[in-house]
Amino acid sequence: MCGSYRDAAAALRIGPALNPGARVFAVAGLRVPQLVAAAVRQERSRYTESVLGTLRERGDWAALRETLIAWSEGGFSLLRAAERLGVHRNTLLYRLDKIEQLSGQRVREPGAAIALYLACLGDLLDAPHHGRPIPR
Repeated sequence: MCGSYRDAAAALRIGPALNPGARVFAVAGLRVPQLVAAAVRQERSRYTESVLGTLRERGDWAALRETLIAWSEGGFSLLRAAERLGVHRNTLLYRLDKIEQLSGQRVREPGAAIALYLACLGDLLDAPHHGRPIPR
């Protein structure tokens, strides 16, 4: 199977899981999620569970996950992440502090933030999507 076909197929599988309201997905913007999706589902789930711990059990998990994704994709910039989320900078700071307290991980350290970001992508990809999680 050629690379272009694989990219298109990945965009159709992954894009709706990450952005359910969109109808068009740029492959270039899906490279990292594509890499996460390429991991064997069992290993991806194991990684996600080990990094996120009990965060996923919280009622506000969707907002916390969205915050972690915006924080990482916004280049760890408070201004860009707050703009992406459509929240005040103080709201973002509150959420980041909350994530640090609950997870025990320093979200403002790029290595920890990237680990959390990858786990959040894995969580989105493994969530029920059109009746089934994204397979490997």
